Amino acid sequence: MKIDEIIKIDIWWKAVLCIGVALCACVLIFNIDILNRKHLLGLGIGLVMIGISMFMASKILVHREYNAIYQIPITRHNLISYIILGVGITLTALFLILITISLI
Repeated sequence: MKIDEIIKIDIWWKAVLCIGVALCACVLIFNIDILNRKHLLGLGIGLVMIGISMFMASKILVHREYNAIYQIPITRHNLISYIILGVGITLTALFLILITISLI
C-alpha cells in the first residue's frame, strides 16, 4: 500500500491535524535547541485541537431524489466543537506569536 492510500489528506483540516500530531511527536522525541520546546508543543496542541473540532463538525448529508442518492459533505458545529475550535485557534495564535518573538 502507498502512503497516500493509508493517509488521505483531501481537506485542509486533515493536514492541520497531521502537522499538529507530527509537531507534538517531534517535540517529545527530539531535543530541539533552536526554538523553545514548550512553545512548539503548545502550537502542536492548538493545531490538533483545530483538527479535532473540524473532524467533529464534518457530517455527510444524504439526499434521496428520483432513485438516486446524493451524499453532500457539510460542516455543522455544535457548542463543544465551537469551544474546542476557539481554544485551538487561541493556542495556535498565542504560541505562533511567542515563537515569532523568540526568533527576533
